[in-house]
Amino acid sequence: MISPKDFNQLVERIRQNNLAVYIGAGFSKKCGLADWCGLMDPLIESIGMKRDAHSDLILFAQYVKNQKGRKVIDDAISTGFYGGSLCDNQRALAKLNVSEVWTTNYDSMIEKGFDEIGKKYRVKAKETDLVLKDECGTVPIYKIHGDWQDPSNCILTQTDYEDYFKTRQNFINALKTSLLQKTFVFMGFSFNDPDIKYVLAEIRQSLPEGEMPEHYWIVKSDDKGSPEYDRNIENLKAIYKINAIEIDDFGDIPKLLEELRYYANRKNIFISGAYLQNDPNAREKDGFISPLASRLVESGMKIYSGYGLGVGSAVISGAMKVAYDKKDNENLSKYLDLHPFPQNIPDPTERKEKWTKYRKDMCAETGILIALYGCKLDKGKVVNSPGCNEEFEIAHDNKSVIVPIASTGFMAEEIFNKVITDPSSYGYNTSTLIENLKKLKVIDPVAETDKLIDVVLAIVQECQEYRG
Repeated sequence: MISPKDFNQLVERIRQNNLAVYIGAGFSKKCGLADWCGLMDPLIESIGMKRDAHSDLILFAQYVKNQKGRKVIDDAISTGFYGGSLCDNQRALAKLNVSEVWTTNYDSMIEKGFDEIGKKYRVKAKETDLVLKDECGTVPIYKIHGDWQDPSNCILTQTDYEDYFKTRQNFINALKTSLLQKTFVFMGFSFNDPDIKYVLAEIRQSLPEGEMPEHYWIVKSDDKGSPEYDRNIENLKAIYKINAIEIDDFGDIPKLLEELRYYANRKNIFISGAYLQNDPNAREKDGFISPLASRLVESGMKIYSGYGLGVGSAVISGAMKVAYDKKDNENLSKYLDLHPFPQNIPDPTERKEKWTKYRKDMCAETGILIALYGCKLDKGKVVNSPGCNEEFEIAHDNKSVIVPIASTGFMAEEIFNKVITDPSSYGYNTSTLIENLKKLKVIDPVAETDKLIDVVLAIVQECQEYRG
């Protein structure tokens, strides 16, 4: 299993937008596409040869090209990597905020995962693709061995590999730069490809001894103990500073990626709540909400808000105070992300659907939900806000930590009553967290503002680090 130190290191890299992934063939294994053997076996048989478990498939691919020409290989690539079904690996990767994707795979499964959630990306499979400028928020997908839709440029045969450093020099340079500047996680990858070993060797030779940047490689713990496994792990660690993350089964990769996402998102706080626009105690409520927002931002958090009635203005005020104090008001987006609900939708069904989507979008980017107040006027009567309850349910489904400030009353108190019955399922897995959760019921937000904010901050801070 991954150590807390390594886990938290990866979480921090995600938060810094400094984590890249390097994907090999094993990542797409369950997608119903051809693998190396499935691609090559019919071609090898067509030239009257047979391979065994130790055969060099790159050399066999060269034999096929020599005897039958490149077209039969191109046709096999086009057929073997067409279609395929999305798997949990691609879905979990798409949701993780990685800065770059590098892959030796020809298939389009990574792109399909991004498409499914509407995430922006740009495929870079040819040298000319590297000069294309990407808009902000676009994740580059570097397909360093080519793309199945352009099979003649896919790297497969012996001469393809021999010519690689001449035909793809700019790819190599880009990969070297990324390996120096970012933290990589290698997945579904065996380190048998000669190009990555060459790149790592060049980086090692260019740096003083002991200065290699740290990277990670996901391996299966079942293989531990075999001489080849142990030597490979030891060699990669000693020479290239690549640490092994051992998992019981490669099917556990999505769970690991999801856990990394949940923790990385805990720096993003969704403040959910509302109170009446003509509330006679509005100033007192703002006197709690605004300093709460300020303290969260000062402690390194980013606040997300749907601009709920009353609450939204106080949240903005608190976040902006910090930005102005830091003379960083031009970069308010570092501290605050607003999703104001559109009010001019006459059809109630359409309006509800749109608002639910807004709530899901906010919860997808956040890892902690703070619920406070939560009331509205319905037919002249003050009722608990169903919108705040929906935000709570969406956040809980997304495995966010729920911080219900029950002493503010209304829906926040109702949510607290649910959380306190089963704290562990809402993110409270230590005795300290549970003790602080209980305090949210009894500390008055007006009379003891600072004390209550201290408790909220203590919960938020303790939830930041994975402890195993």
